[in-house]
Amino acid sequence: MRDRLLTRLDAFDRLRWGLLDQLDATSPEILAFVPAPGEWSILEVVEHLVRAEADVLRGTPPLHELVARPRGLTARLRYVFTNALLRSPISVGIPSAGMAPQGNVELAELRQTWDASQRWLRAYIASEKDLSRAVFVHPVTGPLDVASTIALNAVHIRRHLRQIDRVRTAAEAQVSA
Repeated sequence: MRDRLLTRLDAFDRLRWGLLDQLDATSPEILAFVPAPGEWSILEVVEHLVRAEADVLRGTPPLHELVARPRGLTARLRYVFTNALLRSPISVGIPSAGMAPQGNVELAELRQTWDASQRWLRAYIASEKDLSRAVFVHPVTGPLDVASTIALNAVHIRRHLRQIDRVRTAAEAQVSA
């Protein structure tokens, strides 16, 4: 199970690094462009991804402080629903204030924070004896084990990759006009 989780985390990292590397080569004007009032810039989308992961992981507490929570049928059904919703084009609000971007973080800092979070998650996978324990908590689905957390993170980033592409297209049209 541990190897399978690390393989999934490697795939997530490739997706994440691809996004961050692409954004490193993007102009500050494009990164900061806000397409319409109430919408997010590309930097804010990335900040949301970083903050959302941290919210679900409960920060990066000392590993011995993680507490297993019961993951009943309701939580499992909410997970399936949330996963499907994130895959859909339906617009949804953020489920937790802790996931909202503040709009004042540079890309380099977001990368460092996200890298640290992923290192912490790898340390958890390497050290945890029972990886089926639901020690993470999503504000909608409730308790999550590490496999569900990684899977939901991957769906979440893919959803926002589509958003980033839309914002980039609008920004490039505006900048070139």
